[in-house]
Amino acid sequence: MRHLAGPGQAPRRVLQEVGQRAVEEGARIFLERFLDWASFDGEGPLVIDGLRHAAVYDELHRWARERQRPFVTVLVSVDEAERAARLTGGDVEALRTIDSHRVEAQASGLLTTLADVVARRPWVLSELLEVVRIAADGQGRAHP
Repeated sequence: MRHLAGPGQAPRRVLQEVGQRAVEEGARIFLERFLDWASFDGEGPLVIDGLRHAAVYDELHRWARERQRPFVTVLVSVDEAERAARLTGGDVEALRTIDSHRVEAQASGLLTTLADVVARRPWVLSELLEVVRIAADGQGRAHP
């Protein structure tokens, strides 16, 4: 979304609003624009970090199904202090402002229940990737 918000480091609130407006135009259009922007050729894995909209999740799922490709969502769940450190440099109040946006409320609720893989503990990347591979092969859910 940063590329749609304009030059420089856009504040998260701006990114949230730009993303919301783009999705409101239509999740299918949003997905097509994203895939075009990402220059995704349809080969190999497609990894998206920061999925926030249930409508986009639905479109991604439909897109994968139409192409008979595996579709696995991964949620890396961390505590509030870790989230604050990652997103705001440790500013818990700024994190509350981020979380107050309607998209974040949706992301923490509905999208959490849709995840195929939920990592709730410290994990080694190679182990998590193996769990994702297993989930993709079996299209099952895993919770390391």
